[in-house]
Amino acid sequence: MKKKSELKQQLLLVCMMAVAFIFLVPIIWMVSASFQGQGQIFKVPFNWIPREASLKNYSFAITVGGLKDAFITSSISALLMISIQVSLSTVTGYVFSKYRFPGKKWLLLLIMMTLMIPGELTYFPLFDMVRGLKLTNNYFGLVLPFLYSGFGIIYMSQFAGYIPDEILDAARIDGCGNWMTFFRVALPMLKSAVSGITILAFTFIWSEFAWSRAIITQEKMRPLALVLAHLAKGSDNSVNYGGLIAGGVMVMMPILIVFLIFQKNFIESVVSSGVKG
Repeated sequence: MKKKSELKQQLLLVCMMAVAFIFLVPIIWMVSASFQGQGQIFKVPFNWIPREASLKNYSFAITVGGLKDAFITSSISALLMISIQVSLSTVTGYVFSKYRFPGKKWLLLLIMMTLMIPGELTYFPLFDMVRGLKLTNNYFGLVLPFLYSGFGIIYMSQFAGYIPDEILDAARIDGCGNWMTFFRVALPMLKSAVSGITILAFTFIWSEFAWSRAIITQEKMRPLALVLAHLAKGSDNSVNYGGLIAGGVMVMMPILIVFLIFQKNFIESVVSSGVKG
């Protein structure tokens, strides 16, 4: 039985490695192609290791494509959105999970109903509101529709439900107020959930396109998604695929970095975080 169990584990490991390899192949191809010339990218067989590596594609994406200004715009909008959305989702989810107040069930139902509405349908009234407030070509206007997250509130509420009420009551007995109990006791126990929603929020705003296309008209204010779309169009009906691929690699790297920073807390279970129901 022990040998069969070890064999199953080895087969499972081989299958997982095969799946991981399948997902990694396109990324490896992108990185390799970004250092090769236009004529080498679609060459058969493909040179996985560039014979003459060049940074011309990256130079084209930064200078001609305008990725430098786009990185600034996307970074500021990401910091603004994450700081507000994660804070609101964490506090609101905690309140819904640990406090009783009139209309709580109806408010939760209303929040869940917003998850059923495609976000694009709300862009029309939001666009009129943002234009009326003169927030077009503005960082706050760029992230305004995403500062509230129904999914984030439900997500944090579920995690907060695993925090034992006895721990919170003990903190209050020791003299902690509601806010002090939240910051000193509850928030450390919610770090895995906060990490998870941070990764999801950053990934979304970093690649958001539809709302940015509607609200941004100035070239220097374009986020990364709009710049990549501009690179894909090319000029004179020709596309610089090397520059486009290099731009995609540079846009992808921050997402990988953010995931690597938060992955430890992201994959932690509530029990490993010290929360036991």
